[in-house]
Amino acid sequence: MKQTFTYYPCILPKDTGKMPAANAPDISIEAFENKQYHKALHALLDSIDPNLRNNHTSDKEFTLFHGPLTIHIKTEDEKLHIHAPFLTLPDKNPIAMMRQIASLNFEDLDLAHLHLQDNQIHFRYTCPIALSHPRKIYQVLEEICLTGSRYDYEFRNQFDARRILSPHFTPYPEDTVQYICNVIQKSGHDCLRNLNYFEHSRKFDEMRYLLSITLLQIMYVAQPQGKLLHTLRKNLQDINRDIPESVIIADGKQALKTLIDTPKEELAESLYHTESIIPEKPYIYPSDIREKYNRCYQKASGQLESGEYREFCLQITQKFYEHLNRFKLPEETYQLLTTALRKTSGQPWEIAASILYETLEALTRQTVKAGSRNPFIAA
Repeated sequence: MKQTFTYYPCILPKDTGKMPAANAPDISIEAFENKQYHKALHALLDSIDPNLRNNHTSDKEFTLFHGPLTIHIKTEDEKLHIHAPFLTLPDKNPIAMMRQIASLNFEDLDLAHLHLQDNQIHFRYTCPIALSHPRKIYQVLEEICLTGSRYDYEFRNQFDARRILSPHFTPYPEDTVQYICNVIQKSGHDCLRNLNYFEHSRKFDEMRYLLSITLLQIMYVAQPQGKLLHTLRKNLQDINRDIPESVIIADGKQALKTLIDTPKEELAESLYHTESIIPEKPYIYPSDIREKYNRCYQKASGQLESGEYREFCLQITQKFYEHLNRFKLPEETYQLLTTALRKTSGQPWEIAASILYETLEALTRQTVKAGSRNPFIAA
């Protein structure tokens, strides 16, 4: 292996942080403090997305869509109700799923809770409208959206549960699906070939980086949902298990072969766009980025001086793809990472190392803009 990974563009134009209008949160909080509770709720929804209130039956009732969930917000009798139908209990062994539901209520959910109603599981939250502070309601929506998205496929796959309502999905176009399938084939076969290159020398650390980068690259390119996203996440977790490294590599190779052999029609079932209210990825801000990359930058100088170009490139490439998949990034950061990956595509290690090192320098110099944090999620 004498050169870096091939770069494949993401199917989305960019995945950067979308912040609300500068004064929208202030309007919502000010209205609440003035006891204009309906105005406060409207301003909160508008700050998340100006189009959220398009689906409504009145000024007091709204229907929102997030991934597999349909969320209903209603105010009546001086109370605010938030309700999202989730899943039906399976016919066989429903107790196992109920244990998981109870665990979510005690460990993952602070405000909203999961309720059993006629053999169905629903997210619910109710409070007096006079206590519906915008920050609290944002947190309720965040809990429902992120928990529902995370466990929808897991519960359906593990327990054979069924969705109560059909979600709003838009399948990827045929040419996009074909592009993703081609990337999986090319990057997967390249990874297997490179793993064989390192196998005789038993360079397990580098082999783990190869597996991790390939899976992260597929996730970045495809932006998948459902089964494919669940599979990629599980395979990435398996790479970090505390077991013999030879077993990790053998299992990783088999997982990659299985992914390569997956029929196009099956992959297409996980390739679609969904509406969303709350970002699945948390925002990350320039101050946090500087802190993360300062440590890399300090270590990088020593690696380059000792000529460890390949090790350096693998570590930084893995970190770049990890951050592209984990966070909503500021525009400047997103452009720095994707430009570096594009410029290093297929380059010799020494040339790629120089480009990545310059990118690290730029990342450590990013500045924080005033008012860059979302006041709804600020402490």
